[in-house]
Amino acid sequence: MGVLLEKFSSDLHSYARHSSIPISIYKQVSSTNGDTTTQQLNPFAYYTDFWQPLFIDFLLDLDHSSYEQDKQKFIDECKLCYRCDETYLAVIEEFERTYTPKDAIRWYTCNTFIFRLLNRSLRLHDIRGIFKFRFFIADLYEQLKQIYYGYFRNYTYVEDMKMKRYRGQRMSKFELDNNFTYGTLVSINSFLSTSRDRDVAVRFAGISDRRAEIVSVVFECDILIEKQNSFEWKPFADLFGDQSQFKSEEEECLFMAGAFFRIGKTTYCDTDQFYTVKITLIDEDDRQIDITKDYQTLKTTTSIESKLIKIGNLLTADQAKSYYCLLQDELGSSLSIRAACHIGLGWTAYKEKKYSEAVIEQEQALSLLLKAQNNDLLIQSYNCLGAIYTAEKSYPKALECYRKAYNLGQTPSIDKYSMYNHYHNISSIQIACIYKIMGDIQLAWDMYEKLFDHELRYSEEFAGHIYIFIAEAGIHDSSLSLKQQYLLWSK
Repeated sequence: MGVLLEKFSSDLHSYARHSSIPISIYKQVSSTNGDTTTQQLNPFAYYTDFWQPLFIDFLLDLDHSSYEQDKQKFIDECKLCYRCDETYLAVIEEFERTYTPKDAIRWYTCNTFIFRLLNRSLRLHDIRGIFKFRFFIADLYEQLKQIYYGYFRNYTYVEDMKMKRYRGQRMSKFELDNNFTYGTLVSINSFLSTSRDRDVAVRFAGISDRRAEIVSVVFECDILIEKQNSFEWKPFADLFGDQSQFKSEEEECLFMAGAFFRIGKTTYCDTDQFYTVKITLIDEDDRQIDITKDYQTLKTTTSIESKLIKIGNLLTADQAKSYYCLLQDELGSSLSIRAACHIGLGWTAYKEKKYSEAVIEQEQALSLLLKAQNNDLLIQSYNCLGAIYTAEKSYPKALECYRKAYNLGQTPSIDKYSMYNHYHNISSIQIACIYKIMGDIQLAWDMYEKLFDHELRYSEEFAGHIYIFIAEAGIHDSSLSLKQQYLLWSK
């Protein structure tokens, strides 16, 4: 009986690894159906779906000097979580005794607490849960990367190389028809298990249940490795031998969380009664694709503290507060990170129109920055104070704060994130707006001319939408109607 139970548990775990996975669908539609394995994109603030892959990138960028303490804290919490389960406690103690970074893949593929807790956190978008796994996610990433790069270093090829990987799962017919449409981009919010063997994927796809409108689906993933490719996408690795609990029987290939794919053609096989969905792995640095270009805009920051604030700006107010408080508790030994958390909390309070609370947070940030000397964070703090005083119609105080930010001399490029963020991070625009409100039209126009000059000289991709912004602001010629101003500047 014990052998049968062990076999059943192993089979159940194997199928769990090929069940529905949390992914973000990038298309401009909305859905009210909550019973799906996908999360659709908000058409009005679609950057918000990027927070989880950005958060994982943030965890990988963190200093891991406290690795052993982080691991022990994780183990202690797991022991507390499973304190009434002797079987799990024995496995946790084995992990504590034997785990090393090179064992990350093997432990992930095992039927243990690691797989369950990590995937639960990723599925539920649990910031605190994902953060606790930061040491393990970093180990898993590094091991996948080593196998991935090692494979291509040892493979000599002249032409571009094409690879195929497969994944089988069941889903509702409604979800297949509405979410996996041709040309759609998706990002994977967890680690993705696939196979080199199509027959393995077909087995996991199972049998369709027409009465419940559940269909069997095999995803056929095309990977094109160009000979000049810089391999900047998330790593994936074929697992052999002892690298996976399942040895070679599943011919497993594991993709790093956050990988991007494009949906291709969907076909139905009458004989085998399952759907085949073509998908293609996408380079996340491809700036020819709007979605990945937007992702790179968010990912590219001057410092880890700036990335921290960007991620917080994509979260809901409640999520952001929990996120910043978590980072203050866990990473508070760094003055700059503590300051960044106060800045983020200040922006969150500003969005909630809690202006007194927002000012207090920025004052705490500024007191820390007197010691940390971080101009990038100083600019963001002063810009937030400027936004607060503008909202309170204290225009001289707002102008003073924006000028402090502007005089620090680090003018950021006006990109799509600036638009998403209502230009709050562009102090020159805010100064011009304050001048206009105060009736100093010429000063406002002079500031915009300086902005244009800077953008034309230094921006890699000039943001022409600023012309429209100025035209709609109506500051360059008060004798023209708003329509005339718009037509003039839109040229």
